[in-house]
Amino acid sequence: MLLILFLLQLGIIASAAASHQTMTIRRRVQEESPLATCDPEQHQCRCQDNDNDHDLQGRRSIRVASFDIHCLRLRRNADAFESIANITIELECLGYNELHEEILADAKLKTGYYDGFMFGPFLTGEMVKVGGLHDLTPYVQQGGAYDLRWNDMFRFNRENAAVYDNKVVMIPLDGDVLSFYYRKDLFEKYDKQPPKTWEEYTELAKFFHGKVEPLPGSSSNETVTLSGSCVGRKFRCQEEHWIILILSSMTQHSGTKTGFLFDTSNMEPLLGEAFVETIRFTEEQFAYGADNEMEGCFGSTNIAKMNSGQCAMTYGWGDSFTEGAKGPPTSFVSGLIGT
Repeated sequence: MLLILFLLQLGIIASAAASHQTMTIRRRVQEESPLATCDPEQHQCRCQDNDNDHDLQGRRSIRVASFDIHCLRLRRNADAFESIANITIELECLGYNELHEEILADAKLKTGYYDGFMFGPFLTGEMVKVGGLHDLTPYVQQGGAYDLRWNDMFRFNRENAAVYDNKVVMIPLDGDVLSFYYRKDLFEKYDKQPPKTWEEYTELAKFFHGKVEPLPGSSSNETVTLSGSCVGRKFRCQEEHWIILILSSMTQHSGTKTGFLFDTSNMEPLLGEAFVETIRFTEEQFAYGADNEMEGCFGSTNIAKMNSGQCAMTYGWGDSFTEGAKGPPTSFVSGLIGT
């Protein structure tokens, strides 16, 4: 999920290039008094504190709402920003559902309680409808006043996920890019080519599964038994990402201009046969999978099994490549992972 942070404070935009989150600007409505539109006794909202704009040292103060699980990371970046901008950043750490309710309530009632938000882009449409987002296009233009290195971002994030109605309304700080990873040495040893289809992935998983191979980088005669595919499938872990990955490869046939769950021309569901195939591919991969797939997540299965030399193939985020590049004991397959 792409995580988005919206941030505006009297025309000052803060860059968080070192973070893996996202930044955007939310419109602060000043035409109406917050008390005229927000009554905590009647609405699910918080009213703006008139003294909120400055901290005890007289510095400009801004308030940002975030998922609680990301507050520590944001706090580190906020501290760095405060040291150079003479601005105090207050972080409010909220649960997943609570955060979304707060964001929409603040935008709809125009309370101005929050200056910025961090959340996924699935709320973008609703936020635009209630006037909750600011046009950031001038801020991200190359050669402008703010050096955001816009063209250095992954193209999908800057041209699709960050854009609504041809306007940049958010600044990505984190985005999912899932890739295929495989043991180059094993594929070369058995003269195999990386798969181009899910059928080929299953065939290769079946071929490698159960083979006994020398432990890479080991000076002894230690061996490992291979799993053909290593994908963590623990309930409520990352399984939804893998399902979406397989399903979208069949339904989102024309890139971002088409949907993966609904046909964008008529909003008809795109599940049907494609979802049946998704379940079939998942079952086949599991049959040649690691022994801890149902108990493991991305780190303990996709990464750890590959790094221990026990896995022929996996898919996931870039951590697979960066962690795999480390030496023992973190990884025994440094230099042997292809993508």
